[in-house]
Amino acid sequence: MKKIIVLFLMIILAKGLMGQLAYFQRLNGPIGGSVKCISVRNNGDIYVGLDDSQGIYKSTDNALSWQQLGNVPDNTIGTLNIISDIKVKPNGELFVSTNSDIYHSSDDGATWQHIGTSSNYIRSIEVKNNNIYIGACRLQYSGNNGLNFTETQMKASFIAINSNDVVFTGSDCYSGVFKSFDNGTSYTQCSISGFVSSIVIDSADNIYAGFYSNGGIYKSTDDGTTWSRIDSGFAISSIIKLDINEHQDLFCLTSDNKLHVLYHGTSLWQELNLNLQFPKCIFYDNVHEQLLAGTSIDGIFVSNDSTATWTQKSNGMTGLSVSNMCFTRSNVLYVFRSTNVYSSADLGNTWTKLNLPYLVNGSYTSFTSAAEDLNGNIYILSTNGVYKSIDGGNTWNKKDSGLIQSQSFSIIADSNNYLYVSDLGYGVYRSINGGDFWQQMCTGLSDTSIYYLGLTRHNTLLAGSFSAIPSFYRSIDTANNWIPSTAFADEGRSVYKLLTLKSNTIIGLVGAHYHYTSNDDGITWNQVNTIKEWYDMAEDKNRKLYAVNYNTSIQQSNDTGITWHSYCTFPLYSEYLAIDSSGIIFVGSKLGIFKSTDSLLYTNIASQNNEQSLKIFPNPTNNKITIETLSTNKDKSISIYNLLGQLLFQQTSKYKNTEIDVSRFPNGMYFVKVESDTGMVSGKFVKE
Repeated sequence: MKKIIVLFLMIILAKGLMGQLAYFQRLNGPIGGSVKCISVRNNGDIYVGLDDSQGIYKSTDNALSWQQLGNVPDNTIGTLNIISDIKVKPNGELFVSTNSDIYHSSDDGATWQHIGTSSNYIRSIEVKNNNIYIGACRLQYSGNNGLNFTETQMKASFIAINSNDVVFTGSDCYSGVFKSFDNGTSYTQCSISGFVSSIVIDSADNIYAGFYSNGGIYKSTDDGTTWSRIDSGFAISSIIKLDINEHQDLFCLTSDNKLHVLYHGTSLWQELNLNLQFPKCIFYDNVHEQLLAGTSIDGIFVSNDSTATWTQKSNGMTGLSVSNMCFTRSNVLYVFRSTNVYSSADLGNTWTKLNLPYLVNGSYTSFTSAAEDLNGNIYILSTNGVYKSIDGGNTWNKKDSGLIQSQSFSIIADSNNYLYVSDLGYGVYRSINGGDFWQQMCTGLSDTSIYYLGLTRHNTLLAGSFSAIPSFYRSIDTANNWIPSTAFADEGRSVYKLLTLKSNTIIGLVGAHYHYTSNDDGITWNQVNTIKEWYDMAEDKNRKLYAVNYNTSIQQSNDTGITWHSYCTFPLYSEYLAIDSSGIIFVGSKLGIFKSTDSLLYTNIASQNNEQSLKIFPNPTNNKITIETLSTNKDKSISIYNLLGQLLFQQTSKYKNTEIDVSRFPNGMYFVKVESDTGMVSGKFVKE
């Protein structure tokens, strides 16, 4: 499988070298991410695993800054693993569980070894000495640091081990808490039922179990023989996570976003301040004596004053899976992440989180798109209405009089300064007074499930339907009347993108990423003969068309999408594109936001100087490479980068041949850049 992945990357890169090569810089923002799990080493290093395939981050400075570790490998090309749990030994060994696999790293995440697999979803992993336990509906056990595992019949999703090495498990696959004296070979069920969400043990070997669905919190002081409920009824929602600090204080996070603590030696729970957006997990950091909270959007928050205050400490954490991105007329980039919106007016160097309400009347609000009118007013569309700003996004006012919504996804402004909103249940709305009043405009629509709106250069309004026939509509009278387009092969598929090119060609992305064009202002549509399945498209100032595909990254076309060539072959796992007026390309991906930059790193080896020849051997390699250049007795800077453009190695050499140990690098493709005062040459090699 590893050789197949390497061959796949080599084929993609070879195609890319025949066309224009590009380097994409990963931006340090917007900060945030969906934190799934937290672990702290005894030296104070903090590790977090992110959901949504966003990798693992580490902090060595008490959460002041974060660096992403090498991605945990996956046997599926084009995907990343979702981290479900992390454990770190005192000696720094890392153990990570994903959906279905266990990985081990002895070099702080530089390389990973696959040590175990489960056919069920893995919820948790526990490590004690050389014993490793996996919770995945049934307990798996290794007594030799993961060299091999034995799957037992013991029910287990979450695991806790007492001072006598008795293993307790709670299951969300089967009802109950279970106990084993022999690492799961044999086990008994404790006298308590319900689906367990968390289980912990304090220093006195008291056991605490939290349950789903009004199950509450139960405690056992006799190794699970008897249990008593201790939450005093406050846990009317499901228990998300229990944790105990070194002072034996018990913390509880519930599904209604509340945090409670039972201080050691007391019998009354106290509700703590948890003014956080979507808390997802808690972890008491005994090294720094602080409480860490992971959220589903904004990354990590820290409190060291008994939760009186929380401070976001997500700098460098950019595992932000976006849901949309766009530039407005004034060239401000807006990035949408579910219930948050971020803007950047300086090409991604700095970011502002917009002060928009994510919780209205007890319901969460999702933000979907942005538009700017001719007066510079900004409009943000959400599932809770339209918000307008007349001061560049500093303050917002809700503007939804007359607007009835089910799910609204698209907002645009035309040359008359009219605004339009699409909705899956109510068709199209129009406002002619800056959003003060909205009127439903559905005359001619045979189905009011409209998903996407577009505008041609003739000011013709286009509407794409959601799984309805016809798929396309057009209006030449500011939405007063809608005219269906001619039928085409894929009628009834959802239209999720409408793009008008500078050539007046209109592109529609339809259904399972089909590509249609119109050259008559949206009257008729023709399918482009392509096997590509595009997630998004955008055009630059030079009329070049770009498209993203989740597996093959970015492609470029000079003929409105008829033929394509590779523009950037790095696995960005990209889904969204936005191009500013100067031609800089921004990509929204599972790994954050990237933008294109001018860089000699990825240009072809064509420098006409005395170092134009560069050899790298052996290639592929599994331990060492030799860098050979023509020049000698001249200082040269040798740099090695991974596919994301991250610098992994750098040294200065004056020799013709320089040997470099790359045995600790993960398997994959790498780039080499050699610079001197006479120029630069570059090459590539494969580590397998």
